[in-house]
Amino acid sequence: HFQTFQSKSQADHHTFSSIDLKDHFPRSLQCLFHHFVKKMPGNYRSTESNHNPVSGDESVRIEISQNGRKANETSPLINSRKLSLGAIGMTERPITYDQVLAIPVKSTPVQTVYLKNYWKILLLTAIFYVVPSMQFVIIQYQGFLAGETDSCYYNFKCAQKIPFFNLDAAFNNIISNIFYGLCGAGFMLLVRIDSYKRVKKLREKRLSVNLPLEVQQEILEREAQYKNQGNDTGTGLHNDQSLYYCLGLSIILEGIFSALYHVCPSRLNFQFDSTFMLIGSSLLFLTLYQKRQPTLLGGVFRMYGGMAGAILGTTLALVSMPAGLFWGVVVVTWTYFSALGSYNIYFFKRVRWNRSTLYSLLHQVTHPSIPEDKLRFAFITVANGLNYTIVGYSVKNGMQHDSTKEFPSVLLGLAVLDSLIYVLYYICMKYRSGETVWPRCWVSLMFTFVFAGSALNFFMIGTTNKFLTPEESRTMNKPCVVFGYFDDHDVWHCLSSFAILFLYLAVYWLDLDIEEKPREIIKVF
Repeated sequence: HFQTFQSKSQADHHTFSSIDLKDHFPRSLQCLFHHFVKKMPGNYRSTESNHNPVSGDESVRIEISQNGRKANETSPLINSRKLSLGAIGMTERPITYDQVLAIPVKSTPVQTVYLKNYWKILLLTAIFYVVPSMQFVIIQYQGFLAGETDSCYYNFKCAQKIPFFNLDAAFNNIISNIFYGLCGAGFMLLVRIDSYKRVKKLREKRLSVNLPLEVQQEILEREAQYKNQGNDTGTGLHNDQSLYYCLGLSIILEGIFSALYHVCPSRLNFQFDSTFMLIGSSLLFLTLYQKRQPTLLGGVFRMYGGMAGAILGTTLALVSMPAGLFWGVVVVTWTYFSALGSYNIYFFKRVRWNRSTLYSLLHQVTHPSIPEDKLRFAFITVANGLNYTIVGYSVKNGMQHDSTKEFPSVLLGLAVLDSLIYVLYYICMKYRSGETVWPRCWVSLMFTFVFAGSALNFFMIGTTNKFLTPEESRTMNKPCVVFGYFDDHDVWHCLSSFAILFLYLAVYWLDLDIEEKPREIIKVF
């Protein structure tokens, strides 16, 4: 290929542009000839940072003028793909992964998603969130020590004192959260080691080809500069592991805030225990979705803003407010986001709601046609049906009992359910596209359901209930079941942490079979 490139260049007496290079070489070899062109195809810059989830070079130039903000799309990746694959219209759906990378992220200024911001914002959020949480819980616990025994809902039949300080508490419920930290740290370490092995394997494969020394030096320099992004040869999915680190971090944070909640468990601080469960479930869905649609993922601030709104809803559900007003807002909000999400997922778009979008959606509803992708449409329909069934039952039950306390559990259950449905859909689409799932992934899924089923069994036993009066909650207390020290809820902590770990591993291993597959033939779903 290198000799062919030289002879072709000398014969035509012209310098190859990035588009010429695309026509003569597969993307897996373009990085070897980076020094012949000004910009290598596939490189574009996010407006949020200097890198993008696939490669990392400069592409989008933002010009600030007196009339406002204007964006000019100069991405060699998008331009070359439009010439070679044809411009992808707003009504057309991409078929291959290479076409997805050619889609402008919006119909307005191009803004790619910088995935590394996800774990950074999550870490900052946790740091600022933990300070007032600690202050609130400590004040509650001090009230308990002062004689307000009804302020903390402990399992008094198995409440272990805090060692060294000999203070009354449920230290067993606190220390059992260490399993979340171990599983989260283990997952992040596995991702790090696996990423290093992939880079090393790719480097050896590249340098095994008989190339000029200057080309080999260029490869090494790019790898040193871009690290994980340096091994982007146009095969497999993109190599940014940031969202996987985000998943591992969410498990660790769940353990920290669950331990903080169990210092003095009550209805007032229940959100500390459920916040990062909800965030982790949402991030799992996003991680799986961005595998095939990295350019269609919403911006980091928009995503975390949505999660913050959901957490605000769980907080309002635990305070006294009219049940009719609360559930009415829930139904309207849920309808809006389910319609928006379904539309985006099916048509591979990121849509801004305006009058024309609403008219388009209403026209499609009033003039139905046979779906182009029947399996995708079926999964979206089933998911929406299950979601609205659960929401409808919760609304009916809440209105009958004039209660909103069920909403946090309902919202968390829906987030987990939607993530599992998407995992099932992803696996079905892989087999329909001629791909496969490696045995290690199936084994991991098997362990997920084994641990999850066992964990739910212990969770449903229940040793306390913060929504009852303190006297009624004490009637549910049960003795220790493990080593005379841990109760049923501690076993739930242990088993659920391993269930989450194996589920995340299954998602991480789902696409090992296409690591060396050219992107031009990878299907999008």
